[in-house]
Amino acid sequence: MAIKKLFIVLLIFLISTGCSPIFLKENNPVVLDNSTGLNENQTLIQNAADESDRALIKNIDDNLTQGLVYDISNDGELLLMGIPTNSINANIKTTNSYSNLYTYNIKNKQQKQILLSSKEQSNAVFDEKNKGMIYVEYNKDADGRIVPDSYKLNWTDYEGSQTKNISLTEESVSPKFSLIDDDLLIYGNSKGQIQLVKTSNIVRKQILRDTYTLTNNLSIYKIDCFDDYKLAFFLAMNPTTNAMDLYYVVLDEKEIEPVLMQSNVTDFSLSKKDQSILYSVTDKNQTVLMHVDMYYNKQVLYKGPMSMFYLTPNENQIIYREKVDESSNNQNLWIMNTDGSKSMQLASNLKIASDKIVFSPDMQTIYFSVLYLKDSESNTKEVLKHRVYAIDFSNLKK
Repeated sequence: MAIKKLFIVLLIFLISTGCSPIFLKENNPVVLDNSTGLNENQTLIQNAADESDRALIKNIDDNLTQGLVYDISNDGELLLMGIPTNSINANIKTTNSYSNLYTYNIKNKQQKQILLSSKEQSNAVFDEKNKGMIYVEYNKDADGRIVPDSYKLNWTDYEGSQTKNISLTEESVSPKFSLIDDDLLIYGNSKGQIQLVKTSNIVRKQILRDTYTLTNNLSIYKIDCFDDYKLAFFLAMNPTTNAMDLYYVVLDEKEIEPVLMQSNVTDFSLSKKDQSILYSVTDKNQTVLMHVDMYYNKQVLYKGPMSMFYLTPNENQIIYREKVDESSNNQNLWIMNTDGSKSMQLASNLKIASDKIVFSPDMQTIYFSVLYLKDSESNTKEVLKHRVYAIDFSNLKK
């Protein structure tokens, strides 16, 4: 009995000091209780936990399909994904592989190729109003490297039978655009311009847009906007530091001056619910997640080895990825409240890929991609593939 008590004390000490719980299995998502660090099958001391701090995993599918997850349809039936192919039509093969758009029917477990081309398609979202998809497309050279200034913003219907350029011929767009609402999208370009486009115009002959030019030419990487305030935020590469800086602009005139908000930012997300911004910044070998409201009140939500964060669709919680350790590319997946409280671990020790985690409409399932190695057809080398994980969980926090 004394040995058992000693073991429990030692376990609690290990977890409270930040060590990885010894029960976690490699590549096996588990539920951790916030107060004990034990999963739901380890009931030795879990009965003392507060139920409001727990989430329960109902089901895990660690090989739902293959591909890189981008979005999910409003009815929760279709995943929008990028899947590598080396075909540009039924008869022609290429030496390089290109990530083309597919959908995956979750219920029927069927893949459907939407586009087939020798260009890379990425960062796609459903445009359900126009029964299509919006995506970024770019070229790769013979060595598989991205061709500079080749990014275009396009639209296609659900069948891939009709496509249209959203961006102008002469512009290279920001790799990451944003849908502000069902009828408005925003993107930037390498010329230091910001474009607002009505999505209802996409399927028409002429696309109407509002163009805003920055007073200094910044190559925009990612952009989003509070339309009610005409306030846009964007990331742009700093040529001196080779890091991303966060800016904001007021879209009140055709020529606008960007204001530096924070240097060395890895990502940001806008909360339309409370008109605030979340951004992560690298500071002394750790990541700091900040919350800033419209009155510029700042709050630190997190400090640690965060690699990426995602605001949930209802904007009540944040899912984030943590590095297992500095020497590993594996990561753990956590969820917490938007005030930084009640962190709960959802998955552990996975090579989580891309910067997308998508939620089913009922907020009960998350889908994300994991990197793994697979033998090539010639068995002479291993190639990188993406496996889609689905985790069904219920959050007991009311």
